[in-house]
Amino acid sequence: MSATPVWAGVVVSDLARSTAWYTATLGCAVTERSARLAVLAFPDGSTIELVLGDPTRPASAFPSYREEPGPPVMPGFSVEDPDELGRGFAIASWLPQWVVAVGPEGLRAVLCDRVGAGRALCGFRVASPVPDAHREWFASFGAVIEAVEADELSVGLRIRGTADAEHRDPDGTPVRIVAAS
Repeated sequence: MSATPVWAGVVVSDLARSTAWYTATLGCAVTERSARLAVLAFPDGSTIELVLGDPTRPASAFPSYREEPGPPVMPGFSVEDPDELGRGFAIASWLPQWVVAVGPEGLRAVLCDRVGAGRALCGFRVASPVPDAHREWFASFGAVIEAVEADELSVGLRIRGTADAEHRDPDGTPVRIVAAS
């Protein structure tokens, strides 16, 4: 069983400003745009969806959070059979070929049947009060993530690029560019 990072949902406070920053910094192409959403794609098929909302309240963009706290980034992974795999987890949302699983500290992760080569969106860094629990939870569906100890839960994007760099998007969400090998 393996899970490949192929999608990230990011809550942003200013959609126009964030779309401009993500396309300029990450080299994505805008493939869809509405008043509340911008879908940004990498050539390999992995995507980032910028969703207008309050980054301090993920439920403003991701209803599966209800009123629970959480980070403004929701990681998404391609898995062989999300419907079957989802049966082993606490599920916040269940849609055809798409489940939102609930992990430690209430973190949500999307398990979907989308296929991407994984050359652009290469992973996530989770800062957490319970990093071992997050590593184990992600590993239970085949995902390998970097988890470090922190006072509160946050999820940072890891994107393949041409040179290593640390960034923060306009709302302060951490984005790490990792030199492609």
